[in-house]
Amino acid sequence: MKRHKRTWMIALVVLAVFGLCGVCGIAVLLGTQRGSTVSWGSQGVAIIPITGTILAGGGGWPLLPTRSLAYSDRIVQDIRRAEEDPAVAAIVLEIDSPGGSVVGSVDIYNAVRAAHKPVVASIGEMGASGGYYIACGADRIVVRPGSITGSIGVIMEMLDASRLAAKLGVTLEVIKTGPYKDQGSWHRPLTEEERALLQGMLDEAYEDFIHAVAEGRGLAEDQVRAVADGRILSGRQAVRLGLADREGDLQEAISLAAELAGLTGAPREIRYEAQPSLLQLLLGSLAQGRESDLAILREILLAGRSPAMQYLYTAP
Repeated sequence: MKRHKRTWMIALVVLAVFGLCGVCGIAVLLGTQRGSTVSWGSQGVAIIPITGTILAGGGGWPLLPTRSLAYSDRIVQDIRRAEEDPAVAAIVLEIDSPGGSVVGSVDIYNAVRAAHKPVVASIGEMGASGGYYIACGADRIVVRPGSITGSIGVIMEMLDASRLAAKLGVTLEVIKTGPYKDQGSWHRPLTEEERALLQGMLDEAYEDFIHAVAEGRGLAEDQVRAVADGRILSGRQAVRLGLADREGDLQEAISLAAELAGLTGAPREIRYEAQPSLLQLLLGSLAQGRESDLAILREILLAGRSPAMQYLYTAP
């Protein structure tokens, strides 16, 4: 009798394991999809969040939410989906980002500029550097009075641990094909020639930023250069300088987008964002959409392997 019970218990454990594997498989599939509210009836306004540091590409782990990272491929895809959706009359970019990757920021900016439907950028807590670069592609920019914006400029950071390594007795042998092949490596400081080469790259990206702001805001490039020294601005200051159109919250931006699209009455809101996977819902703690420290740490470590140009406000 005991042996019979033990057999049944083993069978139940095996079934439970297979069931969990099936759930995980479904969760992987569902976790990699991006959804929006169902589109039907009258036209509305699509709301596309751009939250956290901007990274180029798709990235991310399907089982871990990364709401503190803005992957350019996903955002560009959402903009194009909104463009193709007949139920969408206008688009609002809900920006809360310090910026990030030059490539990722430019990719999103280009997608915004290519949109044929009205686009309004709504800057919340922060829309600085690359976050502001993207906003300049929109038809209008709405900011909170206390928003942190501006920070027009480019930055590249690299670690020089050569003196620490020398104290520890650590040496690194490098075999290379040219004198600049290991520029920016942690084991030696930059030479003056290398610094000049890298500065030239940053200057090119800086000029692109200046041009994007001048073109998007209808300002002379000299006007932009006057405040394009990396300084941050409040939303109220940005409006006064012509870097934003008006003060207001997200609802103000939605109303403005609806007005530009010729909609009457309160517009229907169609929110584009990643839906939590089934596994996240089952785990409970992830169901609220909180960011995963593990996923964020992974991206920071991978991104920090080599120097990169960034439209990024590095807050203290």
